[in-house]
Amino acid sequence: MESQSGFRLTPRLMAGFFIALFGLLLLLDNHGTVDAGYYLQYWPIALIGLGIAKVAQGQNRGFGLVLVFLGTWLLLDVLDWVEFDGDLLFPALILLLGLNLLWKELGRRSGRQGGVNPGDEVHAFAMFGGVKQLFASQTFRGGTASAIFGAAEIDLRQAGLAGGQATIDALALWGGVDIFVPEGWEVVLRGMPFMGAFEDNTRQIHGENPPQLIITGLAFMGAVEVKNLPKSGR
Repeated sequence: MESQSGFRLTPRLMAGFFIALFGLLLLLDNHGTVDAGYYLQYWPIALIGLGIAKVAQGQNRGFGLVLVFLGTWLLLDVLDWVEFDGDLLFPALILLLGLNLLWKELGRRSGRQGGVNPGDEVHAFAMFGGVKQLFASQTFRGGTASAIFGAAEIDLRQAGLAGGQATIDALALWGGVDIFVPEGWEVVLRGMPFMGAFEDNTRQIHGENPPQLIITGLAFMGAVEVKNLPKSGR
């Protein structure tokens, strides 16, 4: 359903580049050609590159900016232009994540189309608790699912996708988001795990032009998982 033509700057491309560069430096270091340690101290450039790729991709721009911020801070510390203060870094990251969540919610509300049936969209939010939502709409349009120190469960096994495609923006912040989909749906993961996980555990039995569910967002010390059946149903 998506065009694959043209060059696209993606996080996977940037990760592949920096991993290959890391291997090259180790190889040259073992050969005695360069001192890998000198160059590896500039590893925060990789965070900046990944952040720029996220922004350019148009998905998870907020988290991309967080990566650019973190990488720039660490790089300036390496260059001795600023003094790294770990006591400030963690609160700053939490602040940026919160502002990102706020920005997305305000953008969603301002861009909401009039006349949309609430049953066609998911906007699940769980904080220090759990939420379960079941959808049977045949014109499901996607939405958001957030779990902060909690768990969100979205059941779409009785639903159909409007236009054959929908996007759910998921946030798992020290929490978990489980999304259940019918067999035969194609799942496209575009989320960013940071000490967390984005997992597609659905059965791959897709036909021609299957319904496509795109999952974007962030798993920060949490997990976003898409599957066909709950654990008890396996």
